[in-house]
Amino acid sequence: MTNRILIVDDEPKNLDVLHTCLREAGFKVLIAESGEAALQRIAYTTPDIILLDINMPGINGYETCRRLKDNEVSKDTPIIFVTAETETVDKVRGLEMGAVDYITKPFQPEEVVARVERHLTIRNLQKQIDEQNVQLQQEIAERKRAEKLLRESEEKYKALFNNAQVALFRTAVSDGKLIEINERYANMAGYPTVEDCMAEFNAADAWADLAGRAELVSILQEKGSVKNFETAIIQKDGTQKHIIFSARIFTEQGYLEGSVVDITERKQAEEALQESLKKYETLFGAFPLGITVSNNSGEIVESNKMAEKLLGLSKEEHEQRAIDGVEWKIVNVDGTPMLPEEYASVRALKENRLIGDVEMGIVKSNGEITWINVTAASIPLEKYGVVVTYFDITDRKRAEKELKKAKQAALEAQRAAEAANQAKSAFLANMSHELRSPLSAILGFARVLDRNPVMPEDKAHLAIIRRSGEHLLNLINDILDMSKIEAGRTVFSEQNVDVYRLLDDVEAMFRLHTEDKGLHLIFECDAGIPQYIRTDVIKLRQVLVNLLGNALKFTKEGGISVKIENLRKEDRQSSIVNLQFSIKDTGPGIAPDDVDSVFEAFVQSDSGRQSQEGTGLGLPISRKFVQMMGGDITVESEVGGGSVF
Repeated sequence: MTNRILIVDDEPKNLDVLHTCLREAGFKVLIAESGEAALQRIAYTTPDIILLDINMPGINGYETCRRLKDNEVSKDTPIIFVTAETETVDKVRGLEMGAVDYITKPFQPEEVVARVERHLTIRNLQKQIDEQNVQLQQEIAERKRAEKLLRESEEKYKALFNNAQVALFRTAVSDGKLIEINERYANMAGYPTVEDCMAEFNAADAWADLAGRAELVSILQEKGSVKNFETAIIQKDGTQKHIIFSARIFTEQGYLEGSVVDITERKQAEEALQESLKKYETLFGAFPLGITVSNNSGEIVESNKMAEKLLGLSKEEHEQRAIDGVEWKIVNVDGTPMLPEEYASVRALKENRLIGDVEMGIVKSNGEITWINVTAASIPLEKYGVVVTYFDITDRKRAEKELKKAKQAALEAQRAAEAANQAKSAFLANMSHELRSPLSAILGFARVLDRNPVMPEDKAHLAIIRRSGEHLLNLINDILDMSKIEAGRTVFSEQNVDVYRLLDDVEAMFRLHTEDKGLHLIFECDAGIPQYIRTDVIKLRQVLVNLLGNALKFTKEGGISVKIENLRKEDRQSSIVNLQFSIKDTGPGIAPDDVDSVFEAFVQSDSGRQSQEGTGLGLPISRKFVQMMGGDITVESEVGGGSVF
């Protein structure tokens, strides 16, 4: 057979020289122009030796060598590096990677051929040595096995009579006296030693079943031998033993020789088994779950009454099917056909494990679907394959279907309600715009008239018009803001905000109002508050004005304090700040029953209802704005002790 040489080199000139000299030397030459090509080639052709260049594009020779040695196909193939690298360290690295030789460029064709032939010879000799070693090991193992078998045979032969697991005997045909027995026989007869049994025991008098003894004697006289005759004997202490008797008459010698097997425990086990089987059959038949049992081939061998009821199949029809039979029509919970390999029983048999809580539908011959929950488990017994238990979940599936319909109806109702709510919000927004225009005109003309000389009583009337108009305008603005929020049309406009200036403006806005009511107004700003932040200044201002307006409205004595803290002042590296605004008043407070509802639209606390001011929209709008800015509003309040927002 011609040896195959794989040359891995990206230089056409080197490939040509090596190809020519090796082919002339009688080798079959294979070519690969890169490490990747070499790795692909060995997948379908295994060379006898590989000539490998180091410096190649892609993966180099060292990496190619490593991968070849990691490959089960090519790990034993000799590799010779053929390269221009002449440093000792390069040679050492190549040999450490698993190469057997190292040829430097420029090379002599005769040297290459000689080294290839040398390493092929070494490889062939190594193969022969390996084959001889394997053969030698096999011969040694066979010889040891033969010696062991011979030794065991001799030991078994020596111990056969005395250490047999059955009672062995030889008795006289004439009177039944014992001639020779082993210890097993003596123990079975109720004696501690062979000597005691030989001296006292008479086999002819030990039969518990006289009719059986007469039948045994008849068989021996007619046939000269008997096998596996089941009967019973009486021990020395009167205990009865069940035995299997096998013997042969040696007429000329005048003795009967045979064996006795004590099957008392087996008989007791059989009786217990029969009782257990009766219990099993009773439980199997009365169990409230459907049960089917298959053999290793998947054929159903047993089924109980509940299985017949649930599946609509008789016991005979069950036993004519296999667990993966085409007769089954089974569907998934979504109504699609279930493939046989997806059946819990098939999976349990193939995977040899418990497959539980699988829901499926059995399509009966009348088209009805019985939904069942299935658990299947492999049976660790030789003749059995898998046991499948299942119970009816049809009512539950029907209830789930109805519940799903109800949920869908509720979802559709919710969507309709949301659509109606959005339509309402859009309507209110449009109406608010329509109302603001004439109201602005009324307020404008009221201001113009107020500047002209009028009678005192007319001036009072104008003041009423302005206050009522401004109140109505604030109400419309609140309704417009809430409508925008509900309609999802509120926009968060982030911009740079001078916090200090904003606080100064708000303080100036409320300073005169608090002084007019005889209240103190305190602004306390934490040292860690940055001067500039990015947020929606209009919404932040509106929230502060709303909360301070509420505090001013409900506070009759004492005062209002505003505290601003930076909750992340310790984290100086972060560009994010969390500002906490606390507005505290000494007003009447909010009743505990009202605390959870003050942020609901059009809902007011008891104090708000008594003041007969406001719409109940300020706090809900403020909370929505704060949530848009990434925060939230909470309240702590005590009746008679004021509130903190």
